[in-house]
Amino acid sequence: MTKRLIAVAVCLVLFYPTATPALGKKKQGKPVQERFAAAAPSISGTTEAMDIAIEEYTSDEEMDGLRKVFEAGGQEALDKVLSKIEKGFYKTKEGFTMPLLIIQSRPEGAGRILQMVGKARSDFAAYGGIVLNAEVKGYPYAFFQLNVDEKGVGTGRAILHGSLAFSKEGHIVAKPSHSGYVPLTNVRLEK
Repeated sequence: MTKRLIAVAVCLVLFYPTATPALGKKKQGKPVQERFAAAAPSISGTTEAMDIAIEEYTSDEEMDGLRKVFEAGGQEALDKVLSKIEKGFYKTKEGFTMPLLIIQSRPEGAGRILQMVGKARSDFAAYGGIVLNAEVKGYPYAFFQLNVDEKGVGTGRAILHGSLAFSKEGHIVAKPSHSGYVPLTNVRLEK
């Protein structure tokens, strides 16, 4: 246990001060680069509107820094670094606005896939017909994947409460809570 604590401390001392600017430290007044609208199923059987605003994308260097922090210090060290990052936000019809912490986009065929990690709502989640406990312990993140064509139109899916890890290859691995995936429909680029 003592060796692990020392490893975490060393990682935070070595990586955190130098990596923090590269890890997308929150900047005030960033303009929205892209805005997507989507619909998700609600508990009432209708759909709920969702707004996703991208202010800044996460670079490969930032992702590498986050992976190193996770490898050295685990979930707690990663959570500490992510708490200082904001790359955009997602908003629900009810007016809840939550920060997006990691945003990546990669080409796929004629379109692209956007993958995002945000802070999960801690009060409740009505999407997908599921009402979750106020404290979803161990699942602090929300994950979104949008599959859009060249015009920004498509579908997606979300994990409303999940944990975050990295694969051996350095890719994000989303581990959903018991609620699993929620489909996103009518995804469209608005800006």
